[in-house]
Amino acid sequence: MNLLRPILMLMIFCLPMQLIAQNMPADNIERYNSIFFYQSVKPESQDWEKEPPVFPNGHYYRFNGIVRNGTTYLQEVTRPDLILGYLLGQGIEIEDAWYRPYATHCGPLEVMVGSSLDIRIKSDKHNELLNKYGFVKAAKPSAGCPNNVIHYSFIRKN
Repeated sequence: MNLLRPILMLMIFCLPMQLIAQNMPADNIERYNSIFFYQSVKPESQDWEKEPPVFPNGHYYRFNGIVRNGTTYLQEVTRPDLILGYLLGQGIEIEDAWYRPYATHCGPLEVMVGSSLDIRIKSDKHNELLNKYGFVKAAKPSAGCPNNVIHYSFIRKN
C-alpha cells in the first residue's frame, strides 16, 4: 500500500494538463472559455463537402495522442478548446485549428472515423513541446469524411 501512493502521485504529476482538462466540470469549462479562450478565438462550423477548404502555408501539426512508456493515454479529442487553450498558455502561437468530431457512420461505406485536431502555428520553434503534448508534424489537413469541421481562427492582439 505504501508503494502504491508514490506511484499514483507520480502518474498524476506526469500526465499533461490535457488529460485533466478533458474531465473538468462543465461550469468550470464555460468559465475558463469565457475568460481565456473566446476572447482570442473565433470558432465556426464549416462543411468541407459544400465548400472545400483552402489551407494557407505554415507549420502544421496533428494531435496523435499522448504516449507514455508505449501506452497511449489519450487519443480521442472531445474538448479541443481546452487543448488549444492549454497550448496558447504554453506560449505556442496558433494561427488556425481544425477539429473533426468522432463519427460513427462516415461516407458511403459508413465507417467509424476517430476525431482529429490539426493546428497551424507561426513557427516550428515549439516542435519539441508539441511532440511532448502528443502532436506530430503533418502536412496540411486533408479534406474527407467527416466533412463537418470546426475551424478556430485566432485573433491577434497587437
